Amino acid sequence: MEEHEYEYMIQANLDDGDIETALKYANEGLKAYPDYPLLYSYRAIVFDYEKEYKNAIEDLTVYLTFFPDDASKYYYRGTIYCANNQYDEALNDFTTAIQLDSCSRYYFQRGCLHFQLENKSSAESDLHKAIEINRPVDNYYVTLSRELLKKL
Repeated sequence: MEEHEYEYMIQANLDDGDIETALKYANEGLKAYPDYPLLYSYRAIVFDYEKEYKNAIEDLTVYLTFFPDDASKYYYRGTIYCANNQYDEALNDFTTAIQLDSCSRYYFQRGCLHFQLENKSSAESDLHKAIEINRPVDNYYVTLSRELLKKL
């Protein structure tokens, strides 16, 4: 199989809820194509589904060595750090994502984490920034930011 065929098989099995087979294809693909970064990203998704956060973080870290400017993957890894109660690492990744691509979603997520950690002024700052950016694609996060600000 070629690299993109492994991607398709992983995604198809994830869509079908067959996590075990998705992982099988991810592992086979990485064995055949260890320098194909998208397979690390897909396998991280599989690990995330399985709540194998350490493995997901490791795969996203490998992916980011290939694409260090991919804000979305820093954001995603940050969400996994949160799920694994690694809040300092999550804050660092959300901050990196914001530095690479200033969007409401990233500010909102970092603001939520600050809220959870009871850092009120940082939460307010991030949530206001999420509202200020207000790109059409970010409307959902702008609305959520306004709602969360009411709770501060």
